[in-house]
Amino acid sequence: LLLWPAYRSRRYCLPPLHAYQLESLGLRGIGPERIIPLYPGEFLRFRSVEAFTNPEQGHPGLIRSLAALPEALGIRGVAEAGGSASRYPKRLYISREDARGRRHIGNEAELAALLARRGFVKKIFTGMPIREQMAHMRAAEAVVLPQGAAVVNLAFCRPGTKVLELYSPRFLITLGVNFATVLQLPYAAVV
Repeated sequence: LLLWPAYRSRRYCLPPLHAYQLESLGLRGIGPERIIPLYPGEFLRFRSVEAFTNPEQGHPGLIRSLAALPEALGIRGVAEAGGSASRYPKRLYISREDARGRRHIGNEAELAALLARRGFVKKIFTGMPIREQMAHMRAAEAVVLPQGAAVVNLAFCRPGTKVLELYSPRFLITLGVNFATVLQLPYAAVV
């Protein structure tokens, strides 16, 4: 959607959005005035509609589109994203300690301490501005992250960034490995 050539001249009918989704649209010039909210159970009629299908998770075309987003937003390097390289760690651990029961890591404190001894800096992306998330991913040489929504941020990694994804044995999806494969990122997983 954000890379579609005619996106600026359109209005969008969307379900209620989270703040980070509104921020994503705003980065491309789509403000709330261009969004028609569609709530569960509502019916709207339009004279004409252009509809996007929901691509399969990890669809190569979707991944390539996401990977092009930093450049489309003018984020070509760390400095353009709002800071110097020293501000962003080269070894990044994306924590979900704030998840509270939703795919959290039971031994989070131990894992964070182990990773810190190996030079990883823990960050929580929840509530972090999207440009800041992109900058963290662009600066990282290695990323450790639990399976979840933050996996989409792999699209913003530089080529060659090493990825270690942490899975729960109760919830296995292949989004991370799909992103790493399409983007040619060295990848490993721990279940």
